[in-house]
Amino acid sequence: MKMTVKPHTMVFSLIVGLILVLSGLPAAAQDGRVILNNNRGIENNIWQIQGERTLVMNGFDLTTGTLALPVLIENVSIDIFEPLPITDATNRVDVVVYGDANGGSPVDATLLETQQVVFRQAGINTVQFDEPVIVNTPVVWVGFYMPVGTEFRGDDQGPSVLTYWAWTPGTEFNIRDLSTAQQFGPSDGSAPLNFNINGVARITATGRSAFLEQVEENSFLNEVNETSIQEPQAQAADVLTNYNQCPDLFFDTADVSVSLRSSVSPACTTVESWNAPPSPAGFTRRGEQFSVYDLTFYNDDGQAIADRVLVPVSHCFPASEADRPRGVIGVAYGSPRTWDFFPSAEIGNLVCAEVDRGGNIALFVRELSSEEIQATANAAAPPPTATPEGGS
Repeated sequence: MKMTVKPHTMVFSLIVGLILVLSGLPAAAQDGRVILNNNRGIENNIWQIQGERTLVMNGFDLTTGTLALPVLIENVSIDIFEPLPITDATNRVDVVVYGDANGGSPVDATLLETQQVVFRQAGINTVQFDEPVIVNTPVVWVGFYMPVGTEFRGDDQGPSVLTYWAWTPGTEFNIRDLSTAQQFGPSDGSAPLNFNINGVARITATGRSAFLEQVEENSFLNEVNETSIQEPQAQAADVLTNYNQCPDLFFDTADVSVSLRSSVSPACTTVESWNAPPSPAGFTRRGEQFSVYDLTFYNDDGQAIADRVLVPVSHCFPASEADRPRGVIGVAYGSPRTWDFFPSAEIGNLVCAEVDRGGNIALFVRELSSEEIQATANAAAPPPTATPEGGS
């Protein structure tokens, strides 16, 4: 069956709130490279570009697989059914890579790389970048701005938001700014395109974590990788400093300056309490009625790190004597955000944990079980008074 791309009269509007789900991400090879692939099965539809030059691209969630940000995209591929004559200069194809910071509609994605090619053969056409494209965002979009008549393959797994289409009737649009496309949307049949191609374009990419190069070049990273996360040590208190905007949260400056070689910068801000997810059953968050803290790790380029940092950074909260034995530090992340507890230890008047990712951060106290409450009550009760023998 041949699918066509034709102009529609639907008014252009934004698609918001779409959360990308990676359909399938094969395990990384020994060299750490991963094929980003949303396709399922081997059944194909054949789609043909008609009307005007059209951008077709697939989105990949980089936080759900084996890769850690930043990710290096080395090449992108598309399965072509029938290439156009390469002698025609108008048959150029623009290869594009976009970084998407919020994981919703890519209309606000940032162009990271573009390159012009022509398809020379039927089957898989791969474009190798001279230098890998550095992606620091949780989602990456890769695609092809193709001329009229191009025929390519897609699977037939059903409607999907993983393939997006963009065009402007009768002319071209600026691929550096996706908002300039008058027709823009996913292939799941939703507005504004109402365009259901019943599948996902067979567009893939090859990526690897940038940290792999650093691990090969820096022995200290090899040592870090061989060291498991341990409870904070008592001497950590000597290098603790608090955040300016979060006075009750301290972090280990040596973890940042020595272990991470200052390649990561932690920052903390105060947010309204209602922004934080509710406390899990069996735990009470300290400061529930006040604002909570939001922890962010930034890389050398000043961009927020969405994934785990390579080396955890010790963080501590001051806690009362009663809370310290049952205190535990939690970080809420993901979409929707949920709390994840880290192994915590009591150090002086602090509760500390080695934290390896950003999000809402708070001190929790594990609630006592009914057995513990009874045991505590029994321990606090005065001993029974003996009655003298023969007394009345």
